[in-house]
Amino acid sequence: MSQYCFIRLRAALFLALTLLSLAGAFAQSNTLHYEVPIFREEQALTDPINQRSYWFKLLPGVRLTENPVLHLHYTYSETILIHQASMAVYVNAVPVAARAFAGLSKGLVMWDVAIPRGLLRPGFNEIRVVTRQRSIEGLCRDVDNDANWVRLAKTSTLGITRASLPQYPLNCYPFPPLDYLADESANGAWVLPPNPTPRDVRTMLETASDWGLREPLARITPFVTTHLPRAGNAVVFGRYDQWPDLIPASLPDDASKPGAGWLSSRGSDGAIRLVISGQDDEGVHKAARLVANPEAVEQLHLQEVAVPAGQEIASRPVVTHKANYFTFATLGAPKISLNGAFHQSTSLTLPRPVRELIGRESFLKIYFRHSATLNPRRSLLTVTVNGRKVGSAPLNAANAQGGYHHDPHAGAGTRRRPMDHRPLRLP
Repeated sequence: MSQYCFIRLRAALFLALTLLSLAGAFAQSNTLHYEVPIFREEQALTDPINQRSYWFKLLPGVRLTENPVLHLHYTYSETILIHQASMAVYVNAVPVAARAFAGLSKGLVMWDVAIPRGLLRPGFNEIRVVTRQRSIEGLCRDVDNDANWVRLAKTSTLGITRASLPQYPLNCYPFPPLDYLADESANGAWVLPPNPTPRDVRTMLETASDWGLREPLARITPFVTTHLPRAGNAVVFGRYDQWPDLIPASLPDDASKPGAGWLSSRGSDGAIRLVISGQDDEGVHKAARLVANPEAVEQLHLQEVAVPAGQEIASRPVVTHKANYFTFATLGAPKISLNGAFHQSTSLTLPRPVRELIGRESFLKIYFRHSATLNPRRSLLTVTVNGRKVGSAPLNAANAQGGYHHDPHAGAGTRRRPMDHRPLRLP
């Protein structure tokens, strides 16, 4: 009897272990991991106090399964006084980790910093790296000391793991077919009906234009086909009669009339099939205009929605840049605040927008404010483009409450590398 009970117990234990192992495999197969580069170029920190920021966006539908990890790679000069040097990491202005340089190995240093999920928020998030470093004993002696450097490597990444959800409501659009975290932002196929008409192609191109507005710095190259893929994300365009297998057999009355549109986001295996459809060509176009309106998309908490025939959907206003002006905000750069004494600097790496060429007539106009207590004989704003100083402006009482610096020579400074990213330095 006792032997029989022991056998049953061992069998039950084996079954429990098997189920646990299967659960672990299921959890791994239903997550996606990203290693997102945080610096496009090596970052040289040469002042006594330095900081560099990385911004990333968390969209609706991105559900983190664990704390992201910052993999920070850096080297530092042998002249640095390691007992007086430190590095700290902030997330949305909250400190999360710090370390001294004392005891670190020479050469490339690798530091992994866990980012608490509770500090992250929907939309944009900032990770800031701050260093304090000194190579010469005594105050103020390391200003303009080129031997006092720390270099943040462009191999540094942010590791993010998210759940691969079985379903994504429409308010997640354009995620996941447009994945801001992935190397290739366009993640999936765009499917036109067999024998597409010019109207079908026009609707698809207008959707592509909307994606370009949402992600202006990425090269979006979706795969376009007329065959429905068996797996992966797909954005499907066409009328009800062109995709009968994707349209419910019984549609709401307001979706069955001429001019009515239909949107559906159904998923499986972590991918979705987004259907942009309608009773006729006008209905398809109306559904496409609806998803191109970010304010309307935020309210679509369902996976299917009908666009009634009588409802007018205005086209998304076209944003034009007067005289091809681009603001820092347009290019995704935050407001900049430089605090402290001596030399304070920041740098912006601005990728050239797709399909935009930078000519010699280009210029920079920097708007700024500063403290009225600055010593005007020792305060100056200098702009450097690609390592070349292109202009400067005094900081005095006349522009304390608001001033601007117009540099007509910035275009020439960007011509040296016309296809590369442009680091803009403001010391």
